Amino acid sequence: MGLNRLDELSNKNAHVNKSREDIAQTFSCVGSVIEKCSLASKNSCAWREVEVRPRSKVWTSKKDINTY
Repeated sequence: MGLNRLDELSNKNAHVNKSREDIAQTFSCVGSVIEKCSLASKNSCAWREVEVRPRSKVWTSKKDINTY
């Protein structure tokens, strides 16, 4: 279910001119979905995995890494 939701977000935003920061906020990955997010964002820009709280991850661009 999580993977399908991720695909929906990816398809929805594919034709929308969004900044990398917006895209980073769109993809929120947990557990096994992290690998899917990694593949989805690999060619977009340099992504970093940031730990927010136990068992929860969000993706952010290198530009935003300093805010954490």
